[in-house]
Amino acid sequence: MKKVFKRFLAMAAAAALAAGSFSTAAVPGQAETVTEEDKAMGDSMKSEIKLYASSTPTKPSNTVATGVDISYHNGSIDFESLADDVDFVIIRCGYGSDYTSQDDSNFEANVKGCVENNIPFGVYLYSYATTTTKAKSEAAHTTRLLDQLDDWGAELSLPVFYDMEDSSQASLSASTKASIAKTYCTAVESAGYETGIYASKS
Repeated sequence: MKKVFKRFLAMAAAAALAAGSFSTAAVPGQAETVTEEDKAMGDSMKSEIKLYASSTPTKPSNTVATGVDISYHNGSIDFESLADDVDFVIIRCGYGSDYTSQDDSNFEANVKGCVENNIPFGVYLYSYATTTTKAKSEAAHTTRLLDQLDDWGAELSLPVFYDMEDSSQASLSASTKASIAKTYCTAVESAGYETGIYASKS
């Protein structure tokens, strides 16, 4: 699914997840690779960077709030203009397991852009997890990055979202997906943050 400024039409609520045990084992592994498809998607998204400034989307009548998600794919963002068009922003902090190479390179700049322009924001991590062990590492990745917010004079206004849309997760059973989500959310919540699930119908 092509992702160009996914719009939240209402504040997302934390998903109700199936109960189940999960692993707390230490996390080994290798960094996930960025595919040619990922790179192509990034180039496409950069071409849409003016979208929020040039047009206002038609909102359904039951819309509560409108926001966008952003990442390094969007390049340098005019946050002053963005503040006029959205109610909130969800910022990607990184993707995959807890490797610094998988931190979003624009995370700090995007957080500061929101702070300086009084835009409420939450964060999301794009997941590649296919096991609860990997989900635990992704939670550690997220909280490591969130630990920097105080240094930037920033505070979350919205939850931490777990973005479970990767093709590697499509064939997983519902119970496995629920266990992965529960593992991540429980770990992030234990660090003091509210969580939610970010996913598409497909």
